[in-house]
Order: sequence, then structure tokens, then C-alpha cells
Amino acid sequence: MGRHNARGLELSFKPVKGGRGRGRWYKKIKGHAIYFGWGEGVTDRVGYRAALAAYRQWLADAESARARPMVTGLTRRLQSDFSVEGKDPRYINLPAARERISRLRELGGSSVAVFQRLADTEEKHRLIEAMDLLSLDEIRAAMNHSSGGPADAAKAVPRNTSKLLDDFLTVQRQRMELRKKLDKLREEGTAVREAAKQNISPGRFATIARDLAAMKKSVGTMAWDGTEATAAKIVRKFRDDSDALVLNSSHSPHSFNDRIKLARMFCAWAEATYQLDRLPRDRSIFAKYSVSQSKAKAIPKETLRTIWNASDDRGRCWLLLGLNCGYYAQDISDLTAEMIDGKYLNHTRGKTGVKVKYGLWATTRVYLKKFAKSGRVFSADTGKPLVHYATLKKSGEPVRVDNVRNWFYRLCQDHDVTGFSFSNVRDTATTEVEKIDRTMTDLFLAHRDSRMASLYIDGEMTDPAPLRRVTDELEKRLNVWMGRSN
Repeated sequence: MGRHNARGLELSFKPVKGGRGRGRWYKKIKGHAIYFGWGEGVTDRVGYRAALAAYRQWLADAESARARPMVTGLTRRLQSDFSVEGKDPRYINLPAARERISRLRELGGSSVAVFQRLADTEEKHRLIEAMDLLSLDEIRAAMNHSSGGPADAAKAVPRNTSKLLDDFLTVQRQRMELRKKLDKLREEGTAVREAAKQNISPGRFATIARDLAAMKKSVGTMAWDGTEATAAKIVRKFRDDSDALVLNSSHSPHSFNDRIKLARMFCAWAEATYQLDRLPRDRSIFAKYSVSQSKAKAIPKETLRTIWNASDDRGRCWLLLGLNCGYYAQDISDLTAEMIDGKYLNHTRGKTGVKVKYGLWATTRVYLKKFAKSGRVFSADTGKPLVHYATLKKSGEPVRVDNVRNWFYRLCQDHDVTGFSFSNVRDTATTEVEKIDRTMTDLFLAHRDSRMASLYIDGEMTDPAPLRRVTDELEKRLNVWMGRSN
């Protein structure tokens, strides 16, 4: 038995049997005794001081080991942020970078001074750019009204809204890149989790970039001082310009709603990053058009049979995925051979994150077998995904390239079929599911439905039987491959 610490010492002493008073200094940590040196007894001050120094060094090493992964992560992220400084300074989210530098300083990172200098240099560049937008009189006025000299005067200079919009786009680009990395990890079989709306798809980023370009054109030259009144003025100007495009029929109400959604998203981001004191209280500036008319439309069975007969094997496989699994073009583009599990297809809808296990029809399995080898089942002739985003050479704006949509449009045009798009294949299947069992509609479409909780465990669909019964009946109703053919 060791002697309990009755002298107020940080360490306890444990004599060795037969050691004539000699023993070891130790500390109980998480129920385990850890030894830090020898001593000639409890009164051995020299041995105690040496053991105490070893104990404190052990504590420092443990704290350093605990902080090391965080220091490494922060250092790598800051290296990534500042590595593009020369190529594209707007890519740097300066407020977020400064927060990471502060955290790195708290953890004792050795590269704090380097990153601090880079951040200061970038902020100087931005302040100079902001001052270039003002007249000489405005700069003099800012200098005269500041009590702290040039430093406070620089802070008083309002930022340009265009620069803030660039920072916002940078954050959205980072969210998209993270989604790509996580998707790649999923394809490699790694289990990863991401919070709802944490990241965005390339398609969503393209929409944001398009609407953000319009917002920069409308209000980019306006000054930004971080006040609620200025934010409301900027949003109202952007709203009026967008509304004028709807009134002269240049844009649809849907496009207007997308722009207002972006303006609201931008203001929320500015407030969250302390670049806006509060969201505008006048919520009317964020009001949208009420657009309730649905474009969903079922394709008549005979028309569907015409399309089937005119299709090649690849096109027929796409039609079967739309009918059997309610697939859109994006879903077909993202389909991989690893998602096919015998008579079932394991699908996770990107928009909702809902996981569904579809029972595959015999005909669907036959056609999938022709194309599913490994990795992505279908690709464009260029090797890119069927649905991807490219940049227009003249304007530089992002554009969605949809090979499935284009194939369907040309096929219908060649056979005098009008008024339908590929998404109507999904609508056709949904219409029949409604007739068979409307409680299964949301599940078939991979929508969130709390009524289906009994079919899931930890987000994974464990009971596909109810949906399988519906899709088996669906096959009997939509078997356009039976009977007449070309």
C-alpha cells in the first residue's frame, strides 16, 4: 500500500517492499497509477522535485498530443485558404480565416505569426480597394471624423457590395467542394454523415452563381456599411430590378423567386459572419410570387409505348429506371453499379437524403446488366457524367448539360411526340402509384414521410416489402415492353 498524500504534495509515494524506505513517486490518473521517479522516502526533497518535474512534463506532453490533431487541421485549412491568395484573393473568407488563426493561437500553433501576416496583408489590399471606390472628399471626410487617425478612418470606409458578394460565393464554392469530397468518400465505401443543408450540390452552386452574377450587376457598386438600413436598400434595389424583368416577360416568376431566395440567403450569411448588424425587419422585401401550377403530367401508355419502341437499349434502360424507381435524369447520372444489390437498388436521393430500397423488375435487371459493370453505370461520350455543369465560353456563366433530357427531346421530336419531357416519365409512374396505394407515394418519390418510420432503422430502409408490392403492381400497369414492338 502506498502512503496517501497527507502533506499537500502533488504526488504520492509508494515504498518498495524490502527497499528500506526507498520507493517511487506516482499519481493516480483515471484510476491508474503512473510513476514519475524514485525517492529515498517521503522526506526526499531532491527525488520529489525530480519526479514533480517529470510529472509536469508529462502533463504538457499529454496536452500537446491532445491539441496536435486540431493544430494540424487548422494549419492545413489555413494553408489551403492562403494558397490561392495570388491566384484569386476573393477565394479567401477573411473573417473565417481570422477565427481559425485565433483558435490556432490558443492551441499554441507555431505558424500563427505567418498566417496573421498573410491575413493582415489581404485586409490591407481590400481596404485600399474599398477606398479606391470613394472620391477624395469622401476619404478626407472619413479621416476627419475618425478619432483614431488613419487606422480608424480605414475601418470607417464602407466596403463595396460586389466584394462582399464575392466572399459569399467563395463560401458556397467551399460547400460544394466539400460535398464532392464526401460523395467521393461514399463511393469508396466510407460511411460519412453531413448535417441537412450543410453542403450544396454542383447544380445548386450553379444556380447561386447565376443569380449572384445578376445581383452584382444590379447592386455591386453600392457601398456596404453593415447596417440593416443599407442591407434593406440593397435588397430592395435588386428586387425592383428583378421584378421589372418579370413584368416585361424577360423572366418567369420562378426566376424571380430564386433571386429573392438568394438575397435572403446572402443577408443571413452576412449576419451570421458579423458583417450585418441584423436582418432587415421589413420582410416584404423578401416576399415571393405564389406559383402553384404544377408541371407534373403523365404520359399516355400508347405514347410511352411509341417512345419505348423507338429507343435503343440505353434509352430503354433510362425509361425503366424512371418507371420502376421514379428516377430523374440526375439520378440516372449518379447511378453506380455498387448501388445494385441483386433484385434491389439502393438509392439515396440527393435533395432529401432519404434512402429507399427499390425492388427491380425482371426487365429492368436485364437492361441494367448490359451496362452496370463497376463505378458509374452511364456516362456521356466525353466521359463526363450524363448531367454536369459547364461554363459558357462567351459569358462565363455556368450552364447545365443534361444528356438524358436532350436524348428524350430529340427522340420525341423525331417521332412527332410533343408536350412531354423526361421528368414526365417519373410523373407517369407516380400517377399509377397514387392509384395503387397513395400512402406509398412519398416513399416511392424518396420524399420525407414520418409515416414510414417503421420501415427504417438508423436511417436505413430495412423493410422494402410494402414498396415492393406496389412496384410489382406498377409493373403490370406500365409494361409497355410487352405486346407490340418494332
